[in-house]
Amino acid sequence: MEASLSDFSVLSVLVTAALVSLTVYFWKFTQWHYWKQRGVPYLKPVLPIVGNMYDLLKLRSLPDISNRIYKETKGLPYVGIYACHTPVLFVRDLDLITKILVNDFNHFEDRGFNFNVNDILGRNLIHQSGSDWRFSRSKLVSCFGVNKVKAMFPTMKSKSEVLEEILKQENTSCIDIWEASLRYTTDVITLCTIGVDANSLQKPDEQFRQAGAHMLGSHFIYHVFMGCFFPRLHRILGIAVAKDRVKRFFHTVVHQVINYRKDNKSSNKDIIQTLIQLKEESSLDQSNKIPEIDDNFIVAQSFIFFLAGFESPGNVLACALYEIAKQPHIQDTLCQEINSVLDRYGGEVTFDALQDMKFLRQVVSEALRKYTPLTLIFRRCTKDYTIPDTSTVIEKGTLVLIPLRSIHEDPDYYPAPEVFDPERFSDENSASRHAATYMPFGVGPRYCPAVLYSHIKIRTAIVYLLRQFEVCVTKETPACLQPSPLAFLMAPKNGIPLAFKKRQS
Repeated sequence: MEASLSDFSVLSVLVTAALVSLTVYFWKFTQWHYWKQRGVPYLKPVLPIVGNMYDLLKLRSLPDISNRIYKETKGLPYVGIYACHTPVLFVRDLDLITKILVNDFNHFEDRGFNFNVNDILGRNLIHQSGSDWRFSRSKLVSCFGVNKVKAMFPTMKSKSEVLEEILKQENTSCIDIWEASLRYTTDVITLCTIGVDANSLQKPDEQFRQAGAHMLGSHFIYHVFMGCFFPRLHRILGIAVAKDRVKRFFHTVVHQVINYRKDNKSSNKDIIQTLIQLKEESSLDQSNKIPEIDDNFIVAQSFIFFLAGFESPGNVLACALYEIAKQPHIQDTLCQEINSVLDRYGGEVTFDALQDMKFLRQVVSEALRKYTPLTLIFRRCTKDYTIPDTSTVIEKGTLVLIPLRSIHEDPDYYPAPEVFDPERFSDENSASRHAATYMPFGVGPRYCPAVLYSHIKIRTAIVYLLRQFEVCVTKETPACLQPSPLAFLMAPKNGIPLAFKKRQS
């Protein structure tokens, strides 16, 4: 028995030593030489498991890690890094960013997010690639065109009125405007997407708001992280875009809407109706030019439109109100503009009236810069690409990372970036900057098509609230907002408490 135990101990030591040796060999002589072998400037990996993302061990978020790398690589147009074991090209040069996202987009069509074919929510516009994405994009981008947004505008107004009334009735000496803003954007997007009134403004525990609260948390970060940096393992583990309860909820609700409209031969001017019509066109197509569209395709697209339509605008609305409360001179200028413009429109809040409020547009644009929801942009190279004026080739399959938040906070582009200054987005100042210094919705064919929709939804709520209330900070209002490390998009860590004082007539 003693001999066998001794043999086992020796064997264990030998196996462990072999594994450690293989790990060290892999770390020092194989994968970690990827960028060096290609003549690309790179950051040396710090640890064999996390590469250059050692901050993960401190539970730092990906945007924070990206920001640290951005500061360390000042002066370089691009640099090779290792996200765990995966080689990633970290791009800083604005002209190269424009080429990747716009001019030479055909080399970088995919976002780089892996999704599993059995995940019904994965067939959405953001996760799709290749011909499936090109078809969906061509058909769905019009859902947020000018005429469609004008048709959605009455919904934005009616829900802004509900938000206004709730603030009149509640104790407005201190209210979490972040949560209230998310309820407002939830109610607007559910009506515009699937024609259902979630009514979460009046019922905080409503199912859509609860589902939304679980969409972009730690699970979604896990999905994106594994899908980008460990795509094979992502497939093997079958990691889904959303948790099962979110998937079941959307599957049930969307099918109920589809079946109701089919059984009652009814329709509506919302996004799901466009998707239903696409399904009907697909079933009639005999040329195979239209991909097969089923109910699960409609579920996936409805899910992503809901997700994009409530979280980002809600966060930006709350952050804009926070800055307006902190800087009374901005609030005064904004109120003067609102009153002046509405006087010209007979006191009515109209689509055209909002478009005439230039300072309001600047306020929202600055909120999108300082609190940009989209902190990082990923692209995966779909065919070899030679960086112009160099011999460097970005090989097919390489993941490219563009540090959007870091660019928005770069003092070379935005002096004193921590200061909220709407004048940065005057026509003159905007024209003086490189276009790639401001990309809150991305740019190029993969940009978010809901730019106008988001702007109008945010502006509408601000106009309704500032007409009735003076927005003020309280003793609970933080001096600066700390982003939550457990949120995929920018979200404040502890809400945003503000006071709303009724204005005198």
